[in-house]
Amino acid sequence: MFQYAAYTGPRVVGDPRWLRAPKPVYGNDFTPVRRGDFPWILGGYDVSAPNRRTLTAYQANDYLIDFTVGELRALYVDEGIRLGSGPTGPQGLSSRHILEGGWALFTPQRFSMGYKRLMFSRHPAYQPTSRRVRDLARQFAAPEHGTPKEQ
Repeated sequence: MFQYAAYTGPRVVGDPRWLRAPKPVYGNDFTPVRRGDFPWILGGYDVSAPNRRTLTAYQANDYLIDFTVGELRALYVDEGIRLGSGPTGPQGLSSRHILEGGWALFTPQRFSMGYKRLMFSRHPAYQPTSRRVRDLARQFAAPEHGTPKEQ
């Protein structure tokens, strides 16, 4: 199936490099977890839903080794992040993605402009609010872990 999206008009400001980017910056529910990567809230480049598949991939990358899926999900809950909340959350309220400073973790429809803009743009690093996530992020930033490999 061929899908095409065009983005034109006077509202384009500056140089939207994300429109031309060939690969997403962030792993997500439509891409496999990359080698060496781990959750964005811990300093990585992956914003996939916390589930068995993503946890297994993080553990293969030597992260969150002793975690269960429930413990991984609890990190997001501790941060006040709503899992699976899309453009309209509870009671129809709008919810921004965590990559843009919001409190929702979801993957927009693949090939949509929202997907392209969110996943193919660089965003500021996440700033943890809970002690547990802050401590894990510091641990993963330690030299023995290195940094996630971008593909």
